[in-house]
Amino acid sequence: ATRPPKTIETGLEDFALEHVPNWRTAKDYHGISEYRDTQGIFASINARVTQSDQIMHRHSDPALSLPADMYNDLVTRYGLGNIDKAALDIVRLGENGEKPEYITWDGMLSDNLAYIDKMVNMLALVSETAPQLLNQGQWGGDLSGKALKVLLLRTLAKVNRSRLYYSEAIPNL
Repeated sequence: ATRPPKTIETGLEDFALEHVPNWRTAKDYHGISEYRDTQGIFASINARVTQSDQIMHRHSDPALSLPADMYNDLVTRYGLGNIDKAALDIVRLGENGEKPEYITWDGMLSDNLAYIDKMVNMLALVSETAPQLLNQGQWGGDLSGKALKVLLLRTLAKVNRSRLYYSEAIPNL
């Protein structure tokens, strides 16, 4: 295999990297990130998704509740000695003679999922992204090209602003 040359002639007269500051203020040379206002929303969405995942993981394997006498009978009959109830997910009930039953969580994650949807809508609003791009449209059926363009005006304006920022660094953009 042949080695590439140490230098390659590009025809550029200046340094190849160009600084594009995005939104620049008088105090900040580097500019303001487009993601400045969205970091908290991303953190909130991530926290809710993680919370939902933990709930689903915890409650996908239900525990067994046993009356105390049945639990003691299992321990003595099978010679299990002092077994760890927590490791087996067994909950020992009182002496009332209740029937064994599986303990499951009957809570609904719909509130959590609705919150995630609201945060995604907030993300679209703050980031100037049309909800239709995130498949969050409220209308059924297909939209005409003109209607879609009207709905995408905020996003198109943001793209055009970015094009202005980058046009100095990248000519013919």
